[in-house]
Amino acid sequence: MISGLNGFGHPGLSTISRIASAIVTVIALLVLLPRLGIEGAAIASLMGYSVMLVVAVFWLVRQRGSGFWNYFRPRKGDIPVARLRALMHPPLPETRNLET
Repeated sequence: MISGLNGFGHPGLSTISRIASAIVTVIALLVLLPRLGIEGAAIASLMGYSVMLVVAVFWLVRQRGSGFWNYFRPRKGDIPVARLRALMHPPLPETRNLET
């Protein structure tokens, strides 16, 4: 989502979502780290990244005017069918012509 905001010409909005994430992470660390230790740090990190996602999705949907699910629903073009087929059917190894 951050890359989407940057790519569509809204780097300031991606910065806002990163700042919101940093604020939430710092506050959560101050509260959770002394009580829960490393698990508190993991929860604080999860909270920070979650806030960044929510804020970035909000701004991306609002700026682009597209629906929320358009960014999360996979499309046919997202799956490289030709590449998957190539993985399923690898080329046969070359045989050497041995002349005797």
